[in-house]
Amino acid sequence: EILVKFHEDYKIYSDEYDAYMDEKEPVWEELAEQAAQNRHDRIVAEATEELEDAKKEFAEEKADAEAELEDARIELADAYKELTDAEIEIADAKKELTDGRATLEESRTELTKAEYELGYNLHVKLPDAEKELDDNYNLLCAKSAELSEGKKQLEAGQQELDAKKAELEDAKTKLETLKMSLTMLKMNVESVKTKLESLDTSDSGFASEMELMETSVKYMEDSVNQILGEMQPGYRPLDTSSMTLAQRIGLLEITLVSIEENVTKQEPELEAGEAQLLAAQAEIDKNREVLYSGEQQINAGFSQIEQGRKEIADAYEEIEEGLEQLKEGWTEFSKGEAELLKGEAEIADAEKELADGWTEYYDGLEEYEEGYQEFVTEIADAEAEIADAEQEIADIEEPESFLLGRETNVGY
Repeated sequence: EILVKFHEDYKIYSDEYDAYMDEKEPVWEELAEQAAQNRHDRIVAEATEELEDAKKEFAEEKADAEAELEDARIELADAYKELTDAEIEIADAKKELTDGRATLEESRTELTKAEYELGYNLHVKLPDAEKELDDNYNLLCAKSAELSEGKKQLEAGQQELDAKKAELEDAKTKLETLKMSLTMLKMNVESVKTKLESLDTSDSGFASEMELMETSVKYMEDSVNQILGEMQPGYRPLDTSSMTLAQRIGLLEITLVSIEENVTKQEPELEAGEAQLLAAQAEIDKNREVLYSGEQQINAGFSQIEQGRKEIADAYEEIEEGLEQLKEGWTEFSKGEAELLKGEAEIADAEKELADGWTEYYDGLEEYEEGYQEFVTEIADAEAEIADAEQEIADIEEPESFLLGRETNVGY
């Protein structure tokens, strides 16, 4: 409602009053419509605010409920995992016990077998091995004496062969030296011969050149005579005092050719001798290898015997240790049986505890499912109430305004 107060004081129902009312009626109608619209907007705003508060409270309560359900779900999942892990552990423990039982039976078999083997080795195998080692030792001693005699004979042959090889090497060295000397002499003879043929008797230096060539030829003659003296014991040099220089050079050429022919004949003889010495050395080396191989075998045999005796001594010690270990093994076997019995009892207790755990788990699962269904139902109901409230707000009609004067207002 809107209270209207006039600025002018007109008499009711007078012409001035009616004219004034007619003039102001559009203004009053607009004011009435605005007031009605404001009223409508306030109602909608208050209802919307109230609904939003309710939705916020609903969301918080829903989130809390979901968190509680999630915690419960996680707790159940953890419990389920713990129980399934426990089942696996029990199954593993059962398998371990089964394997342990099989291992224990294997131990029984091994211990029984070890008792027999220790007794056999102590009273039969090791005494036989000691006798065999003694027989082999005596045989090796006899073979070692034979080998020593063979080595003495071989060394004597080697010394004789080394002396012959030294003689051959000396002859080869002398022959090579002789060949080099012959080569140099031939070159010098040729040089002097060429120079003599080209010498001019009218030349002022003819006499001095002849003197120099005389000296060179004399040196070469002495060298050739020395070579012939070494090659031919009792050799006497020729008297060349009555010969001309050219004749003496010719004689040197002939003599050098003769010496070369003799050297050429000596080379095959030296090669044949060297081949014989090589063959002899090969035979000695072959025999030495045989002796060395035999010596190695004998030494290896003595080493094997020594090793065998050490092994036998070690074997006796091992038998003593084995007997002690066997005693400890039977003790451990008894402990193993006791452990298996204890493990079987523990598994029985664990299986009972597991069964109780599954019962508790399924009770908790049922409680969780009931709580979840209750949550779903309450959420659906709350969401339906919110939807209804939203619809009610949406159904609020737009306002209508009425302008009533004294003629239309029944209160007047």
